[in-house]
Amino acid sequence: MKNCIVIVLSSLLSLSLFAKTPANWPDIYKKSKESVAIINHMGGICSGALIAPDTTLTAAHCVDRLYKPYVIYKHMEYPAVVVNLSNNSDVAILKHLVVKDIKPLEVLKDEDTLEVGSPLATIGHPSPGKVFDNPPLYEEFSYLLSQGVLSKRTKKEIITDMSLSPGNSGGPIFNSEGKIVGVVSRKRIDMGVGNIGLAANHQQIRESLQNAKTAKYGVSLWRAKTSVFSSLGATTLSFSDYSPKDNASLYTFDLGFSFFSRFDISWKWNLGQNDDIKTFRDMRYGYRFGFEMANHSYLFLIPFYSKLSFTGSEDLSGWGLRMAHSQIPMSVGFVSYSQKDNTYGNVSAVEISFGSSF
Repeated sequence: MKNCIVIVLSSLLSLSLFAKTPANWPDIYKKSKESVAIINHMGGICSGALIAPDTTLTAAHCVDRLYKPYVIYKHMEYPAVVVNLSNNSDVAILKHLVVKDIKPLEVLKDEDTLEVGSPLATIGHPSPGKVFDNPPLYEEFSYLLSQGVLSKRTKKEIITDMSLSPGNSGGPIFNSEGKIVGVVSRKRIDMGVGNIGLAANHQQIRESLQNAKTAKYGVSLWRAKTSVFSSLGATTLSFSDYSPKDNASLYTFDLGFSFFSRFDISWKWNLGQNDDIKTFRDMRYGYRFGFEMANHSYLFLIPFYSKLSFTGSEDLSGWGLRMAHSQIPMSVGFVSYSQKDNTYGNVSAVEISFGSSF
């Protein structure tokens, strides 16, 4: 009987000695909060992590445009440059001036393991946008802690059930020891799907850090994001010599591509029919000039060349100017057309569109 009691007590003691320490998220939050960055890129918000006094880790899609990102620690703003950007793993490394009095966070080593079911947490800024503010977020929605577990590991990613929202992107994912094991990438959104988050794992982070040692500063033109944009709008055509009336108004649908954040190509179609304009087709080629605002958002002026056909005409071409803003999902524009046979006299168009890019 004594031997049985000794064995049981020894087993319990062994389990207590070798059992993993549960995650102390309040303590990890206090130690790590100041090392989590607010990243302002073109007036959009992401999260990041200080991993060296002059280095911030974030997601590639947070900084993949040809415009300067800014990182913020303890209300201090630092202009940054991208020294490595991997679209495949969605990891980016930023360099900036040395951040003083903040301890960098540690990335999990390659030889360490992370098991399915392990507790995970992230700190980020899932804040709705605050247009024209710097940084453009609501403080009550900054530095929020979300926790969950490691649901599955793949070769490049970890899958988790923690709650993630826009603004968490680029934020560090911590294990129970407070080490970085991943970078928030995206959230799966499907009909009937709950919280399924995906993040680049620590091997991808270390690979990006290694590549950053020999990388050139800045995002090259060919690595910059090519985005799709669509919008609904209203267009008013004005004719100097067109009977029976001088103006015609149309509702339109726009679809286009912005190549490398610089070159635009788009198409415009009419929705429904006007009494005089039965068909309307417009194809455009433009170039984006970006002007940085005080809060680091951008005003875009986009001159473009247009080829227009409507109601059987194929001869209209012209030049126009479109104006847009990186924080506001709308644009306004003006176009002046000319044609070979001058059937309609001088033709001009004023338009307004509401839409988004992705």
